[in-house]
Amino acid sequence: RKLAEEARLESEHQLAMELDATQRLEVTSIQLIPQDDAGALYERILDAAVAIMRSDMGSMQIVDEGHNALRLLAFRGFDQEFGRIFELCAADAKTSCAVSLRVGHRVVVPDVDTCDFLAGTPALDDLRRTGIRAVQSTPLVSRTGRVVGMISTHWRQAHEPAAGDLRLLDPLARQAADVMERAGAAAALRQSEAQLRDSAGKLEEAVRARDELLSTASHE
Repeated sequence: RKLAEEARLESEHQLAMELDATQRLEVTSIQLIPQDDAGALYERILDAAVAIMRSDMGSMQIVDEGHNALRLLAFRGFDQEFGRIFELCAADAKTSCAVSLRVGHRVVVPDVDTCDFLAGTPALDDLRRTGIRAVQSTPLVSRTGRVVGMISTHWRQAHEPAAGDLRLLDPLARQAADVMERAGAAAALRQSEAQLRDSAGKLEEAVRARDELLSTASHE
């Protein structure tokens, strides 16, 4: 009877946690609609991810194709030293996020001290120095199937994420990918507009110079 009661309480606790996580996703979805500040959206998404995964820390990265790396966008629960160490993570690095980028699916490391691909690497030393004992990295995949970024959550103790928590993280990852795509498209549009304005300015200057030359020639 005692075991049955404990199981019931655990089930109710899990349901409460999943309800809270679902509500966080709904709020995040609503907030994403009117918000134009991509940086603020990344912060909100990361806060939701940390809450859903019940992690101690979290980070979000974007694919930097120019450097063939993952560039850090936002982080939670770390000091500024973490931002310096992980500002740019090479695509061929032996870290959970880089491995996830290469294989194209989620990578879970329940204990960094027993992880095969981390053994004997500088990355393991960095993880220990920043207090990370467990980590999961989930790729942010665009609607066209391209990996545009990464969202990771970290724990100070060895930890195996619950399947239910990971399921709740997936729609949040899709939202993050959409935000990154929209932000990238908006940045490309702004760059094109700036180039057009620059070209128009140069054309106007050339026309003005031509007109002045013709006016001078006519006067002479």
